[in-house]
Amino acid sequence: MTDDELLRQLEFLRNMMVSVSTGGPRVNDVNPQYQQAYSEVDRELRRRKIPNPIPYTDLWEWYGRWSSGDLPSYRSRRDFLAEIFTPLLEQIRASVTGHIGELPESTG
Repeated sequence: MTDDELLRQLEFLRNMMVSVSTGGPRVNDVNPQYQQAYSEVDRELRRRKIPNPIPYTDLWEWYGRWSSGDLPSYRSRRDFLAEIFTPLLEQIRASVTGHIGELPESTG
């Protein structure tokens, strides 16, 4: 899988999780596509030796999380997913551009 394909799959997973938890399609209608994409992403991250931060292998697990009461608003769900996906997406994008980020200044 290329970097661009991995980025597209990660964005698909994120967008699907946002969509089903904010009034979009029903979990039953899109869960097979999510599970397939998750499996491909998980396999590729393992190949690259990158830990998979996405704890939900299917959308029913995600449903259980968001409906538990601690993510009561659409905004809280989006923010929660951003915390999971943003660092990973940035890591993959950095590998595409060759820019790993700036090193912190030495304080010693």
